[in-house]
Amino acid sequence: MRKRILILGLILVVIISAVAFSGCKPEEEEVELTTVQLAAAEQAELDIVYATDIHVMEADTEINDYQHPEFVAREFDCQKMNFISEAIFETFCDDVIASGKKIVLIGGDLTERGTELSHQRVAESLDRMKEHGIQTYVVPGNHDLYTTGAKAYRYTSEGPVLIPKATEEKFAEIYADYGYGPNSIRYEDTLSYVTNINSKYVLIGVDNVSRLVDRSLVEWIAEQAESAFFAGKTPILMMHKPLGERFTGLYETLGVSVSGQFTVSEGTLAYMKKSLAEAGLTYILTGHVHSNDVMLVPSGHKPGGVEKNLIDIMGNCTSFYDSTYREIRFTQNYVDLTLKHISVPKEEHLPSYLEAEDKNQILNNWREFSLEFGKRDFIENLDSTLQEIPAIFAEFALGIDLNSPEIPAGTAETIISYAQEVLLDYVLEVPIYEEDMTEEDSTSVETLAKAYGFSGSFPDTDYKNIFDIVTEIIFKAVCAGEAEYRQGAPELELIKYGLYGLIANLAEHDFFAFVSQYVEGLEVEDTQDVITAMYSTGVLDLMDANILDNILSLGLLSASDNPILSALSGKSASEILSILIPFLPSINALLKADLLDFMPLDPLAAEEALSGELNFGALIENYFYTVIGKGILFDPYTQTQDFVISRSDFTVYPK
Repeated sequence: MRKRILILGLILVVIISAVAFSGCKPEEEEVELTTVQLAAAEQAELDIVYATDIHVMEADTEINDYQHPEFVAREFDCQKMNFISEAIFETFCDDVIASGKKIVLIGGDLTERGTELSHQRVAESLDRMKEHGIQTYVVPGNHDLYTTGAKAYRYTSEGPVLIPKATEEKFAEIYADYGYGPNSIRYEDTLSYVTNINSKYVLIGVDNVSRLVDRSLVEWIAEQAESAFFAGKTPILMMHKPLGERFTGLYETLGVSVSGQFTVSEGTLAYMKKSLAEAGLTYILTGHVHSNDVMLVPSGHKPGGVEKNLIDIMGNCTSFYDSTYREIRFTQNYVDLTLKHISVPKEEHLPSYLEAEDKNQILNNWREFSLEFGKRDFIENLDSTLQEIPAIFAEFALGIDLNSPEIPAGTAETIISYAQEVLLDYVLEVPIYEEDMTEEDSTSVETLAKAYGFSGSFPDTDYKNIFDIVTEIIFKAVCAGEAEYRQGAPELELIKYGLYGLIANLAEHDFFAFVSQYVEGLEVEDTQDVITAMYSTGVLDLMDANILDNILSLGLLSASDNPILSALSGKSASEILSILIPFLPSINALLKADLLDFMPLDPLAAEEALSGELNFGALIENYFYTVIGKGILFDPYTQTQDFVISRSDFTVYPK
């Protein structure tokens, strides 16, 4: 009996212990998903591919010969690889088919010259995707119609032959299956339309290039957006030209609009933003500027006192360096964006006229080929502008019109030669580093710095000259959006030293002494100490060595017809620094900065006046790089091209 009780007791102890120990086991921790993971896990309500600015030129007939002098002169512009644009687009279609995506949106500039021939070629490619169950929607860009853009030619041995461009009616006919068919509702007789993409999303495709965007069109867009919104659907607006301003810093400070709102007035633009926001529209797909960017666009609509923003999603040109498009997933709570690179153009898509070397580089070294092509073309495209610099220098510094018949030929040649050597050659050719100097180089940016006592070190990079850095930034930050350049970046440090070096180079070439041959009243003094101080402190004392007085004597002021500039002529530097004081609030409002941060007051002046000590280093780093550079050097909204946007508050979460 006791034995049985003992056994039962042991069993009971074991059971109680097991229960106790099982209760003490730590609970498995719940893993909290990140926002990016939550977005990926949510069911997609709409999953699209977005491309823009494909700029197709039909190869065999329209181009025919990419080495033809007329083709090179007319078509090698804006850094687009027009000569293989068809092959790039065909490869894009291959990529989309392979991805399994079923909806494609293309935001205009389907062709380079708007020829019927190229439009037919694009439609054939869309037909090929349609055979795989892919539905595409398009809108026109400023290159697509006979009413916009340059004339179109076929390049033959006998010379260029004019070929027809598409009318609005022909455009709608060619793309009847891609937005302009019976399932869409057109706005009057225009190329703007509305259609259901699926049961939850409505596409409003707008032609904002071939005709003025007036209030009646804005009201129609708003009506379609509002109708979708109250039906429980999300409206998406697609149009070629952006609603926001890509280069935010320039626009917010100096009012410079680079994106180009060419078909809408400022008043209508403001009305459009507010009307769309009031109608419940948030998402806009655009292009035109050839830039991968996503912008928050203030609408002016302030429900509850809080301004609603619109989201303008832009894309780069596919036949431009980087050759990208976007994949965009809309879920209930998120918008998930991924930037995709078009694959290396397939050999079977490449035109037969390609020379062996170009073909080999495209197939085996694609990204470097496209970057170097773009840089080379960018420089060639700027050549005519750069050649104007001597004339601008002559007018600004000397008050001389080089085109005037009264200017002796020898004088014009001397001025042009000086400007070429001191300005153009410095920016385009002078090496950054001493180690890169050749026997033909008389100086480098680093040599100039050392000559004026600079004892620091330059960032170690592979850049050869200042212009090399500028083009790299334009292509990688502005266009591709693959890089950001913020204060402290090696590229920006080198540009700063390059600007210091420009001033030093002017001094080395006796700038004021040269100018004094043509302009009276200059007092030339040695600027060695001033420039040395600039390299060590970043401060350029304009009151030393008569620098500001001499600047005020330059031809720009003395010969200007502008009443404000001419009023400054004849005033001394001290007078100017006093005169500016009452205007500081207006100057600060214009610059969106406090001028006193870069030129403080003179503590010793009898009356309130600026000191004349320009903190040039701070002006470059804290104003040009951070204020003017917003939207150029870096994106103020997103810091990456792969990210998730919360639909509730528009917060961005990088992947």
